Amino acid sequence: MLRAEIILDETARFHARPAALIAEAAQKFESMICIEGEGVFADCKKFLSVMKIRVPSTGILEIVTEGSDERDAMSEIEYIIKNMYWR
Repeated sequence: MLRAEIILDETARFHARPAALIAEAAQKFESMICIEGEGVFADCKKFLSVMKIRVPSTGILEIVTEGSDERDAMSEIEYIIKNMYWR
């Protein structure tokens, strides 16, 4: 199991485009991939689940991956989250 924290700008919001990109990328992997924000966990393979996530006032999101391709999954999801235009 891998865990990573990502710090986002406090104005960041999950909306349809980033949520869709995350879900599409996550579906390529066999590993379980979750994001946690403000105590809410999202299954990254499900678009509507990702849409539920709120970026905490601290801006810190946690990503958790577990499975045979967890390193690749973590890398790709981190890349998407860090490089999306969030406004």
